Amino acid sequence: MELTTNTFVEFLYPGVVVSESEICKITPGKRKKIPENAYAYRTFKRDSYQVGDKDLTSKDYEHSKWTYWDASVLTVQDIERLKGRDYSILLSNMRGNNIAQVVQTKYGQSFPYDHDTMEVLSGKRPTYVTI
Repeated sequence: MELTTNTFVEFLYPGVVVSESEICKITPGKRKKIPENAYAYRTFKRDSYQVGDKDLTSKDYEHSKWTYWDASVLTVQDIERLKGRDYSILLSNMRGNNIAQVVQTKYGQSFPYDHDTMEVLSGKRPTYVTI
């Protein structure tokens, strides 16, 4: 049995109904350019095993936090103060599902914010992912 561990980066893009994603293999010590229209990424590992003539793949593990940029963490009170769009559905969902905060991307998408699995960068948009 031959074991190979690979590291991957998953990028998120705006989609029509849900986010689109792209997974790319990344070599430790090398940089991976962040696509222009991506708004978040995370890294993870995956093992591959070769047993005879069969290739087996593990579940993904060691996920990093989702890293967002050009995004904001907003509370219900923050959203109530926003102008220019109708946020009534978002506010209703937050209240009805007891969501304290959302992360809102530059594309206007909102996702429940979890500080254990997400981080929002301040300042300049990153250009590369390096592991």
